[in-house]
Amino acid sequence: MTVFIVSTTGVEPARAYAHYPLKVARLPIPPRRQLHILRNRVYIIDMQMTSLGAYQGLTVVAGLASLIFLSPVQIFITFVVLGQGHFFLGYLYRLKAGKIDWKQLGFYLILLFGVFSFPLFLSYNTILAIVALLFSVHFFFDEARIMKGSNDISIPLILPPILLFFTSVLNTEIGVNLIPISIILSLAIFFSVFVIKGLKEIVTKDILYANCFTLFFIGTYIFNLNFSGEAIFGAIIIMHIFTWYMFYQKKTWSDKKRNSQYLIDVFLVNVLVIILFALFVNNFFVAPLSLLFAPVFYYCWAILHIITSSGALWKSTKTYFGH
Repeated sequence: MTVFIVSTTGVEPARAYAHYPLKVARLPIPPRRQLHILRNRVYIIDMQMTSLGAYQGLTVVAGLASLIFLSPVQIFITFVVLGQGHFFLGYLYRLKAGKIDWKQLGFYLILLFGVFSFPLFLSYNTILAIVALLFSVHFFFDEARIMKGSNDISIPLILPPILLFFTSVLNTEIGVNLIPISIILSLAIFFSVFVIKGLKEIVTKDILYANCFTLFFIGTYIFNLNFSGEAIFGAIIIMHIFTWYMFYQKKTWSDKKRNSQYLIDVFLVNVLVIILFALFVNNFFVAPLSLLFAPVFYYCWAILHIITSSGALWKSTKTYFGH
């Protein structure tokens, strides 16, 4: 049997500064705090927003496919049905998150009656123009911030696609051609930002992505591509809806229970809207359902949705120009 004698005072390796006490090593080690939960949440949210860029490419494919393979009427039906589901889910999840109180509910009701009075004194084309302007701001801000993974985006540099989208709809649907003016203004915006803040602000992935749409609208105008304004409008609405579905899918992915509930909500809401639309086109309950699916009233719902979901835009705008 071999016997090893072990020092009872501990074994310490030779050190260059033997006289220096290991005070740090002697400090008590506190218990591990559960900060990893918060860290994981932050990481997951950041990963979802930044990594969605690749998935945003898929939404572009979906939008282009609808523009190429569907007729304007089919595009319109698709974005009306999917859009109503998108609106309802937005209000549902805001309610679940406790973001709608009685005061806000009162504001929503007043806004509802105000917006739905538009058809009484505004023409269909005027309402379409209002929706095109509001939606272009809503869409390009959302696309840029989801691509970047932050609300801190360059507000002036999302103006060119907004201008080109809006004037493209005016040109094709109303016959008012302001596209050359919007191109000049867009060039002036890029030049001003370059002079004031340099090239670095222009070549970020969110700005480059948003302004691919600027090039698309300029190309359709220069080469006289025969797309109706509502077809382009509808294709971009379809892109927007799919972007948000994928974003929330990734946002809830780490919580299986929450993710399952989200998928169930999306499925049930869209099935319900499809059933209601089928009743509408087959002349059942036409009068009440026309408030959901008739074009002019659908655009009223779109205006209501955009206004009530623009909090992040106002905060980002104030932050950007506050600097």
